[in-house]
This record gives sequence, structure tokens and C-alpha cells, in this order.
Amino acid sequence: MMFKCTGKLLYYPTWWLILKVDEDVCRYYRKLIHFYNRSLRLNPSKNDGHITILAGKYEKPVNKMLWGKYEGDKIEFSYNTEIKNDDEYYWMAVQCKRIEEIRLELGLNPTIKWPWHLTIGNLK
Repeated sequence: MMFKCTGKLLYYPTWWLILKVDEDVCRYYRKLIHFYNRSLRLNPSKNDGHITILAGKYEKPVNKMLWGKYEGDKIEFSYNTEIKNDDEYYWMAVQCKRIEEIRLELGLNPTIKWPWHLTIGNLK
């Protein structure tokens, strides 16, 4: 099942670009996970609820003069309520054409190595 949500664009000087999501969304799903598995307590993500659009440790924008162009803009996205996890992180798949358009403007591939996702929390 897909739900719609909005986030706010935040640019960092270290070439990180995230879509900041209301932490209440992630808090709700962390509690839901704990409800179904009482022994599981997830920690919030380091940057609270967010979708990473550009991770400065892996890539840099080509068109640096556009950096910060949409600072603070609100962007709508859809997320799938099916919760996925590995040994450390829990997340939900995300769809958002607008973040792909922003990446293209920055001179980057519109998609990244990993599918777009909203991290709910982690075990560490």
C-alpha cells in the first residue's frame, strides 16, 4: 500500500542533500515494529526521518552553481508501507520523480545505487 507524504529539502555544505521527513512518520513505524516484535527496539536515524538524495561521501554535483537552489522547498513523495530490513537498518521504499529531476539538474544520474527509501531506524 502506498501513502503520500511531504518533506523539506535540506542542502549541506558537505554535498549532502536530503529530503527531511516529519519524524512522527518514522516514530509511528518504529512503534509499530516494536508492537509486533516486543524484543525489537529501533533507534532513530542519525538525521531523523529523511530520504538521502545525494550522499557527499559517494558523489559530488557536477553543476555546483545550482547547489541550494531549492533549499527549504516542500516535495511530495509516496512510500510503500511494506517495511524492509537488513541486519542493521529498517526502511520503506519511496517513489518521487521530483528528487530525480533535481539530481538531473545537478548533473547526476537521476537514480542512485540503492532504491529510494525512507529509513525508519536502526539497531545500533
